[in-house]
Amino acid sequence: MTFIASMARLNPLAWLALRDPWRIVSHQLSAVIATRPDLDDSPEYLIGILRSAALAAELTPMGHTSVRFQPCGSSAVVLLAESHIAAHHWPEHHKMTVDIHICDYRRDNLSSAQRAAKSIEKAVATKTPTWRLRSIAG
Repeated sequence: MTFIASMARLNPLAWLALRDPWRIVSHQLSAVIATRPDLDDSPEYLIGILRSAALAAELTPMGHTSVRFQPCGSSAVVLLAESHIAAHHWPEHHKMTVDIHICDYRRDNLSSAQRAAKSIEKAVATKTPTWRLRSIAG
């Protein structure tokens, strides 16, 4: 079986991108995560988690921004060459939402998005969250 044929079986959208190098494929992974009660609420800590996840997934951080809410909570975004990872933390509810948006541009990045999700899970989750995947091509 050829490489292209095996890619078509594993990830049909990535196969399309390989056949047409100008085709963009976008993978969006989202989850609501139950977090540890002792999780640091600082935006800096949240940025650290997202940057570490990106690096563990062999993605390319380009910048970041964050905000702290009063009386508690924070949001952070790490901008990637491949798109972005965003998180919103509600410490009073022990919950975090995470959105990982990764584009394929001349390579299949779905596995990178999944590795980033696992890294974030390990850092904050009290139980395994349900990740929702949406992949689109155009």
